[in-house]
Amino acid sequence: MERTLVKDTINKVGETITLKGWVNTKRDHSKIVFIDLRDRSGLIQIVGTGELFGNLKLEEVISVEGLVKSRPERLV
Repeated sequence: MERTLVKDTINKVGETITLKGWVNTKRDHSKIVFIDLRDRSGLIQIVGTGELFGNLKLEEVISVEGLVKSRPERLV
């Protein structure tokens, strides 16, 4: 699958894409982990399980494939 830049995800809601970049921040809540992924175009939040993302370190380079979802208006 072709890489998508963070800045282009706004046009990909509902699609499965691949992102590549650096782990900018990580918030680990045991079963769920929030990653802020940084590429040359910006930042995006990635949500995954502790099993998948639990061992990631800051500034590691990763590739992630997943479904793009928009943030609900009440959370903006």
